[in-house]
Amino acid sequence: AMRHPIFSTRHGEEACCAKLAETMVADIVCTIVWRTSCARSLRTALLALLVIILGQAALALPTVAADPLHNRYPVLPAITDGMVAFYSMQEPAGSARLSSVGRSGGLPLREAFNGSEPVIGEPGSAIERVVDSGAPFGPYAAFIKRGQLLIAPRHESPELSRDISGPTAQVSVVAWAKKEVNSPVRPSGMEFVAGAWAESIGARQFSVFMNLLHGDLSHKIDFEVSGEGGPTLGHAWCVTRAIGTRDVPVDVWNCLALTYDGRQIRAYNNGTLERRGNGTGGDSFYSNPFNYTGGIFDADAAPPPHNRQGANFTVGSNVCDEPAYFEGLIGGLAVYNRGLTAEEVPKICSRGGGESLA
Repeated sequence: AMRHPIFSTRHGEEACCAKLAETMVADIVCTIVWRTSCARSLRTALLALLVIILGQAALALPTVAADPLHNRYPVLPAITDGMVAFYSMQEPAGSARLSSVGRSGGLPLREAFNGSEPVIGEPGSAIERVVDSGAPFGPYAAFIKRGQLLIAPRHESPELSRDISGPTAQVSVVAWAKKEVNSPVRPSGMEFVAGAWAESIGARQFSVFMNLLHGDLSHKIDFEVSGEGGPTLGHAWCVTRAIGTRDVPVDVWNCLALTYDGRQIRAYNNGTLERRGNGTGGDSFYSNPFNYTGGIFDADAAPPPHNRQGANFTVGSNVCDEPAYFEGLIGGLAVYNRGLTAEEVPKICSRGGGESLA
């Protein structure tokens, strides 16, 4: 059989093989390029689709998520020296509120519903998280309704109760609160904001109250400290307290700061020490500041019958046969193991929402 001229010589055979090889390589390269190009186009299309989906989802988010002022919120109050815990109250309902300072675990404040003995996780205990444009440490605040409270059990978070006790103990509590208009209160009228105050077991330590409804004391802030656990000796209740002079406004944010440095109890309303009296107090005459060197009740060191379980730290209600309830918003809560100074308190209160609350 005759060969094709291209195969007539060895050289021709080699040239033919080379040509075929070039053709095959070109085909392979073209295939690879085409497939790569397609893959890139597909990836580009998928990324474009993802961007469109995310954009549509962002438009569906609540307005607060796109709030250009979101970054204005401070992370912590201006003064952190001696701070045991700080709660910004940004967690959703059904969650423990966690401290952003202190030991690992966040010193959780757990939701509960109050009777004479609060029950953690009881039906109705979930505290709603609401959007509020004036909230001091984020877009949200905890809306505490009648009977609801947050509780840090003494055994779980001793830093908030057991460790703030003894003859030389000091404490400061700063609460950013917005009291609801016409919020229901018990007949005596007292409203409990925060503290370690278990009257039902004789374990009073320190507490932030409002609205005593005694004389001109209604709607005022009231900071009480007890070194005895029970009523002040010779009285029916605790009278070692500092009480402000101005009504706490309703439906607006207030910075309530209460301090005890081992010598004086002081109550500040929006950074201002509201002075009254001569420092001695009593049943019918209260002072701010109030001179007091009796320390803070220590359940572990107390003689019987007081050396019982001691007080838990609570927010929104105290532990009592007739609890005092707070109803409204809490947008921040700081606890210190020392007495804040008169210079420090205004700096702390001015951190609400990046603007002065005074």
